[in-house]
Amino acid sequence: MRARVAKGAMSGPDAPCRIGDWRFDPTRNELSRGGESRRLPRREIALLARLVANAGQTVSREQLLAEVWSRRMVNDEVLSRAIAELRRALDDDARNPRYIETISKVGYRLLVMPEPDPEAFAPATESGPATGEPGFDASPRAARRHGRVVLLAVLVAVVAGLGYLGWKRSVVADPLSVENLLRTRPLTSDPGWEMTPRFTPDARSVLYARVERSEDEKTTLRLRSLDGSVDETLLDDGHWNLCPVASPDATRLVWLRLGDESCRVMERPLLGGAVRDLAACRKGLRSCPDFSPDGTSLVFTGASADDRHGPGLVRMDLATHAIVALSRDTPSDQLDFAARHSPDGSHVAFQRGDGFGGYYHVVPAAGGPSRSLDERRELNYGVTWSSDGRRLLVASDAMGYRALVVRDVETGAARLLGARGARFPDLAANGALVWEQAEYDANLWLVDLAGGAPAKQLTQARRYDAQPEFSPDGRRIAFLSNRDGNEQLYLIDLDAGTERLVPTLREQRWSQVSWSPDGTRLVATTYAAQSVRACVHVLESARTECPEALDGVESARFADDGAFLVLRESGGERILQRLDPATGAVHELARGVDRYLPLGDALILQRSGTEGLVFIAADGRERALAQSFGRITKGTWTATRDAAYIGLAGGASSLSPGIHRIPLDGGPSSLVGQDWPQALGNSISVSRDGRQAVLVKTDRLDLDLHWVPPP
Repeated sequence: MRARVAKGAMSGPDAPCRIGDWRFDPTRNELSRGGESRRLPRREIALLARLVANAGQTVSREQLLAEVWSRRMVNDEVLSRAIAELRRALDDDARNPRYIETISKVGYRLLVMPEPDPEAFAPATESGPATGEPGFDASPRAARRHGRVVLLAVLVAVVAGLGYLGWKRSVVADPLSVENLLRTRPLTSDPGWEMTPRFTPDARSVLYARVERSEDEKTTLRLRSLDGSVDETLLDDGHWNLCPVASPDATRLVWLRLGDESCRVMERPLLGGAVRDLAACRKGLRSCPDFSPDGTSLVFTGASADDRHGPGLVRMDLATHAIVALSRDTPSDQLDFAARHSPDGSHVAFQRGDGFGGYYHVVPAAGGPSRSLDERRELNYGVTWSSDGRRLLVASDAMGYRALVVRDVETGAARLLGARGARFPDLAANGALVWEQAEYDANLWLVDLAGGAPAKQLTQARRYDAQPEFSPDGRRIAFLSNRDGNEQLYLIDLDAGTERLVPTLREQRWSQVSWSPDGTRLVATTYAAQSVRACVHVLESARTECPEALDGVESARFADDGAFLVLRESGGERILQRLDPATGAVHELARGVDRYLPLGDALILQRSGTEGLVFIAADGRERALAQSFGRITKGTWTATRDAAYIGLAGGASSLSPGIHRIPLDGGPSSLVGQDWPQALGNSISVSRDGRQAVLVKTDRLDLDLHWVPPP
């Protein structure tokens, strides 16, 4: 007979164990049941072992990707496929799981508690005559030796278990730890979008905005308790309301009411009553208001700007309604928004930038110069403070994709926490955590500008494909995608109907791609560690070179004569320069530039904070262009050598939605396409002959709320 083992004596992570009907042996990459055995790939074995280690608990997708794939940048589809194969090996059903449960938008959980496998504890010695079974030694010496081994194994297991529990308790006590984030659970999963969550002061409920459908023009403000006992609408007045926040004494509710061209800070008693209009605010980028810890004032983004400053933060005294400027060092083309007070009220953290990226700053609550925590521009999505005021929890793409990142307030040092897709986090005083979870799918679409044929979808990745650029001959499209982790370069061959990854420096993130005039090279901005520079990739040789002259540039494009036009940022102002790599000569072309495109000897650009575009002819003369289009969203325009093209969204202006063509010779504009770009970043490119456009369109967006209970 086999030696029996007490149920509590668990084997280690590399030892065989029982999982329901199956015997799991990670040392042999094997699942077995009865007389049947199944060999699994090493990755699936590691995945199952990771779930076994936390049986009964949810293991996040981020944790599985980081640990099982050894922190290689792989996408969620790889994990989903591996889970599907693992279920197939276990004869499990995702719709009615017995073994592996999917926790929607969070991770996976092993439902069956593993048990020690008796075979793993059977002594492996020489055969003896007492039982007739090979491997059994009945001598007293062997029995004593076996007893000491079993006792030692039990003591090691007990000590290790106690040590693990003590370690886990000490780690989970920190709400900003990876282990604590593994306790994530969904708060909402309703149809529609749930946005901008904030805890009530007692941390028992969450305030948030909800929209039924993406095309709706109104939201409701809602209150949901964490225990599920309360789920009610606080405000449904037919307006687009966002960013609900309760006063520290839980008596007042403040939120933003947004119109087509307006933003107002509104107030009323928390549980109902008369609504008051408090002040004008700056619309854009979810610039949510925040109460001071003592409840006497509000901070939010001001509505006006002078010639030298952009819209900065203002503080309103709630007793007198007096408003004073809090941040006055805002560059004219930037916006200060998403302000949050530190727990002691001494400082305010906020974001400075625009829809294409920015920096986290900290400013004294009494006013004064702000201090940046970032060395490079990032896409940011909200900030909150730790309870001790020493760290910030930010939603940022600083690590290569949008996730929660912890930043040290003093040093600015950052570390990845997790929760890929998280935006607009809030951290309660008791350590509870809530955020808006965004899952989106953006793809490239080919639009016929000549014959009016229906748009054709070019890419179908379940991540973000963006920043397309036609090759000079119009037969290829370069673009960026985060489908395999951080942003990498891809090429589409329109003739062959294929796409491929460009073999560049995979550990780096790429942005702002453009072609050389002969179509043999690509230049793009790359981010690694705390550096930014432009690099050139030669397509034929698959070589990537990063000239020292292109260090520190925000974007670079080829000129026809082999020089580069580069955009550098200095003192909050973007400077356009012409750089000759052969001689190192640098010539300044313009200041305050948001975006630019070289057109042979001419140039078209967009200046910060101004309306329309500027065309600069070969002789240096400037001419205003597309002034009737007002302030154009950066990234929604492009140009060929004879025309500019602007993509307007529906409802964006009095002009018809679609792609508008504006001749560079001053002729009248015309509507040439019925589609328009629907994404951030550079989202439109037109072939040189003007017959085709490629657009970025967001085909799916889900917004739900996730939360983590107090440690």
